Amino acid sequence: MVELLQINFISFLIDLAGVSWKDIDLIPSVEDAWIFVLNAFLTILNKHAPFKKFRTRNRYSPWFSPDLTALNQHKNIIWRSALASNSPGDMQLFREARNHYTQAVRKAKASFFKQKFASCNTNSKKFWDTVKSMENKNTSSQLPTAMKIGNTVTTDKSTIIENFNKHFSTRPSLLHFSFSQIRSADVLKELQNLDPYKSAGLDNLDPFFLKLSAEIFATPITSLFNLYFVSSKIPKDWKAAAVIPLFKGGDTLDPNCYRPISILPCLSKVFECQVNKQITDHFESHHTFSAMQSGFRAGHGCTSATLKVLNDILTAIDKKHYCAAVFIDLAKAFDPVNHHILIGRLDSLGFSNDCLAWFTNYFSDRVHCVKSEGLLSGPLAVSMGVPQGSILGPTLFSVYINEVALAAGESLIHFYADNTILYTSGPSLDTVLTTLQASFNAIQLSFRGLQLLLNTSKTKCMLFTCPPVQHHYSGRL
Repeated sequence: MVELLQINFISFLIDLAGVSWKDIDLIPSVEDAWIFVLNAFLTILNKHAPFKKFRTRNRYSPWFSPDLTALNQHKNIIWRSALASNSPGDMQLFREARNHYTQAVRKAKASFFKQKFASCNTNSKKFWDTVKSMENKNTSSQLPTAMKIGNTVTTDKSTIIENFNKHFSTRPSLLHFSFSQIRSADVLKELQNLDPYKSAGLDNLDPFFLKLSAEIFATPITSLFNLYFVSSKIPKDWKAAAVIPLFKGGDTLDPNCYRPISILPCLSKVFECQVNKQITDHFESHHTFSAMQSGFRAGHGCTSATLKVLNDILTAIDKKHYCAAVFIDLAKAFDPVNHHILIGRLDSLGFSNDCLAWFTNYFSDRVHCVKSEGLLSGPLAVSMGVPQGSILGPTLFSVYINEVALAAGESLIHFYADNTILYTSGPSLDTVLTTLQASFNAIQLSFRGLQLLLNTSKTKCMLFTCPPVQHHYSGRL
């Protein structure tokens, strides 16, 4: 942690501006250019903002006011007095103070979230962020005190962190496109839009200081980015992800009860924003993506996907037809993506040889390490999948599954990222189910061809009718 109040930001920026950043243009090697930038920035950063460790308290609750603090302190004073006196009268006073405090906390929390929801208006992201903050889940990125590995339970933190790393590495007529030079103004905008509260990657380049030095750093970083296009390479540091095991709930001894949160170097994500904009602009202008895909596309979203499917279902019901649907869930959808197949898809979409070489390098030699409580596991290779936590990952996954929709046959299909609904309707229930079964079989084969497997426990079938009917189907849907 860095003590921001003790930093002389002016001196930091002056020293940063004094670096001969033009020397980057004289360095032909991707790795050497990256090391020059990294060492220059970190040397100045460590001079003005040396890293220190602090013990932090529990997360701040924004609705917890000074009045509530006073009530809590008053309640605790009465509690200590009741313990000392052991008087029934004092215990009754404590219960009254406790109840008054509890009611005040509930009232303050309700008032706070009422105002938060009122400020959301039509901003769906802000709405769901507010809902998430209300859930108060006991999630933690701290290591468990013990973990079951095979038939034994270990308490050694180094063994636990290495086991997490191994667990998370298990993976179940052409248009033409070439990269164009990145502009310094676009990089400056991305740096200025960085969230200063996000974590730094394994390269320790903190987004707070990258944002602070954006006007100085944008030009040399742009030169670095364009060098990566010319050489069709990115530095090895950008291929290393720090993975934090986040407890989801359940058995703390079971690594399956932890979600891997991947943290990539901040500058790699700034660069990927520029790459992603270029390829998505190309895809959208040439209508590359299936019209049935609503995920991670401008002008599309969860709402548009829901309205499309809901309208189709209601139209069928209005016609007194049966409508049957399969909600398909893929197991760890992003992790099993085959790089050879994905590069082939990009090739078929007209990506130049230089672009294909860049993406080949982007996927190669990737590693991840589990990081928690100051411990860092050894690196493990990641040979499959689109990088978790990356900017390009969702777009590349959409490219990967883009042609699956062709296998739907006589049924309708719609995607939202890796979530798929397959559905069909008609006046005969037996015909509807037979058609849906045939389409479902074809979709499964298409997914298997991409090495994607269904999560059978979360893949569900549903029948929509009006009025509801009972029907026993003997198929294998």
